[in-house]
Amino acid sequence: MKKVSDVLIIGSGIAGLSFAIKIAESRPDLSVLILTKNAGEESNTARAQGGIAVVLNKLKDSFDQHIEDTMKAGKGQSNKKVVEMVVSQAPARLEELMEWGASFDKNNNGELALGLEGGHSQARIVHHRDLTGLEMETTLLKKVAVLPNISIQDHYFVTDLLTIEEKEQTKCIGVKAIDKNRNRLIAIQARIIFLATGGSGMIFRNTTNPSVATADGVAIANRAGAGIKDMDFIQFHPTALYEPDKHPLFLISEAVRGFGAYVVNKAGQRFLFKYDSRGELATRDIVSSAIVKELARYFMIVISI
Repeated sequence: MKKVSDVLIIGSGIAGLSFAIKIAESRPDLSVLILTKNAGEESNTARAQGGIAVVLNKLKDSFDQHIEDTMKAGKGQSNKKVVEMVVSQAPARLEELMEWGASFDKNNNGELALGLEGGHSQARIVHHRDLTGLEMETTLLKKVAVLPNISIQDHYFVTDLLTIEEKEQTKCIGVKAIDKNRNRLIAIQARIIFLATGGSGMIFRNTTNPSVATADGVAIANRAGAGIKDMDFIQFHPTALYEPDKHPLFLISEAVRGFGAYVVNKAGQRFLFKYDSRGELATRDIVSSAIVKELARYFMIVISI
């Protein structure tokens, strides 16, 4: 059985949903189909506790400061043009989300409350309590629901990309997917295939990622011959609530550190300032590395970092 769509999007997180909305609004003549392997609202996006970094207080903050913080956090390896684009467009994207119905925490003056998180020199993080990702996911799903040329099929597990050889080039024309609702394998054709399958946290023993984050997109793209790069850039949340045999672990957001929480060792001592002058507000990679080194010191673990 084959289904045909103009645009086929694999994944129902913020990347897939926002791309679907933009395409559907700019090209109402195109049909857009979103496939997701579980329920539509189950994604890394929905689990994200942290907020949106955006420059709103122009008296204390600026795009230049935000760009500088981002480049420093990326150890200079970030694409500066992309960083400049993301930072400069952030206020407009935030306004767009609010126009679509998203709400964010406000202070006593009725203004958006700005939090401070690791790697940022200014308070510029907008939150919806500690459920910012869920608020964004819910908002995007509601927006998708009112666009007549978008449809979502849940419980479709994409296993492979369909390709053909055309003029000495490999062209992707669709996907193979398991329709878990009917327990059958189907082929879906499309003019454009957009992979937005999320992360790969579940390949690790300990993760705060949801159970759907199993690196499917990377695997199927690799099997189809697509170029895969930057596989060494795996980001870890430094702090989680440890429970034996629990998978995934409950994330303790860095917003907690931004509000003043300390990270301490077995002796109850703060130790992050030994590794970075920002202490608990250092970037995730530094905090993660410091925690591992401190664990090694206390438990005589032999590691190489």
